[in-house]
Amino acid sequence: MGTATSDEERLLDLIGDVYDLVVDDSRSCSLAQELAQMFDSDSCLVYFGRTLPGSAAMPAVAGILSATRNFDHWACSAYADYYHDRNEWYARAWKRPAPYVVVGQELIEPSALLRTEWSDYLRATRTLHVIGAQFPIQNDLIGLLGVHRSPSERPFDESDRARLKMLLPHLQRAMRMREKIRDTQREADVARGLLGDLSIGVVIVDAECRIVYSNEPAEKLLQAGGGLRVETGRLKAGSPDREAALKQAVRTATSMGHGRDRRAGTTLIVGSRGTSSLPVMVAPLPPESIRFGSVHPACALIFSDPDDRPNWSLDAFCRRYGLTLAQRRLLDALVRGQDLAGYAEAAQIGLGTAKTHLKEILSKTGQHRQVDLIRMVLSDPLARIWPSLDSNRPHGQAAARLG
Repeated sequence: MGTATSDEERLLDLIGDVYDLVVDDSRSCSLAQELAQMFDSDSCLVYFGRTLPGSAAMPAVAGILSATRNFDHWACSAYADYYHDRNEWYARAWKRPAPYVVVGQELIEPSALLRTEWSDYLRATRTLHVIGAQFPIQNDLIGLLGVHRSPSERPFDESDRARLKMLLPHLQRAMRMREKIRDTQREADVARGLLGDLSIGVVIVDAECRIVYSNEPAEKLLQAGGGLRVETGRLKAGSPDREAALKQAVRTATSMGHGRDRRAGTTLIVGSRGTSSLPVMVAPLPPESIRFGSVHPACALIFSDPDDRPNWSLDAFCRRYGLTLAQRRLLDALVRGQDLAGYAEAAQIGLGTAKTHLKEILSKTGQHRQVDLIRMVLSDPLARIWPSLDSNRPHGQAAARLG
């Protein structure tokens, strides 16, 4: 009775440790050792596989999560690079409906196993017997584990299988939760990176104008105290007479994102005396699109400093279409609002020469009108992101890398 209670307690402790892995990646270091101890062993490998759509080949190794000491760097690398495809246990088990638990001797007798190339790897890792499992995680990603015993130890039996079957649903659920959290974190990192590189200001606020997130261009404008400002963590209009309009726009947009309305938001003008007016678009954000730590209804305020010269770089665009330096100078002037005659005069070239440059640009980019060309450039995300990339690299390196 005491032994049964002890086994139950060990299993419950292990289940708790498995769920800790969801939020603490450092726990993966000890997971394999804890699994091995649960089965009175000192050998375990926990890893990921990836199925190939439409392929009849055995799933490939996609990464190793946790391993005991006998799976050192050589053993892990050798398994992933060579011995996984020669794993006589997995070759006989992987087509079974997952999730499943198998013991080695039901797949191949130990005496037959020792006559295969796979036995070389078993000798190197001091293993002979196995109890293994495979379980789906998400999409084409699967989880795999094997707990092993040495030739001098007893094979795994039905009691071991029953124990692993009890643990497997928890391990599968924890791994699924872990991958979802990692996917969400990756989305948040990408979103923050892109928003940080844009020269457009973006501020995300909740219904009470509390700031959830703001990118670098927005921070600069808020610190300058122009059309928008921050007070005790809340976004305020620079002009007191525009405060009520800002609050109403935010409340309306957050209610839209919360599902009570499906319209697209609004645009308002904020500002203070002595400063330029600041057009601000207030756009609703559905709760599932918020990746910045807020679980409450929120909206995005998008704006560009009217006193700031647009931060453009046409390096990637010009390299993509093979524009010459003279054509690039003309395109840059047109994007910034200068007309053809004004550019010709400023560049001290003839109007006919400027028209020839424009005609060649239109031909190279596949456009027919100047307005379509400008629209094409303005819709190119690299035109705004490029300055941030280029400022962090030696001159010309960014263009060489993305061109």
